[in-house]
Amino acid sequence: MSAPEHLSDAQKAVWLEVEAVAGPCLSESARQLREAYCMERARWLEAEAYLKENGDVLTLRSDKGVVTKVIEAPQLKIAQRSRDAALRLAGRIGLGARKSPTA
Repeated sequence: MSAPEHLSDAQKAVWLEVEAVAGPCLSESARQLREAYCMERARWLEAEAYLKENGDVLTLRSDKGVVTKVIEAPQLKIAQRSRDAALRLAGRIGLGARKSPTA
């Protein structure tokens, strides 16, 4: 089964990665959980890419260029929340940590 059309390109890429590992969804509830995972994982990756490029703080300046405030970039919280949600969902869709065959 291909990725649902309503997913973004980034979310579809995650869907295809999951499908390669876990196989196709066999039920509607499994599909919904996989969609949620793909959304959260893509959001996490997008937020991390922003942070890598721009850093985790924003410097706010007045019209004259004077620094008025330095704040945490919103993407930091987005990355943290999406990571946590993706990791919770990963276990529910069978993508939990697997033991190494040599362990």
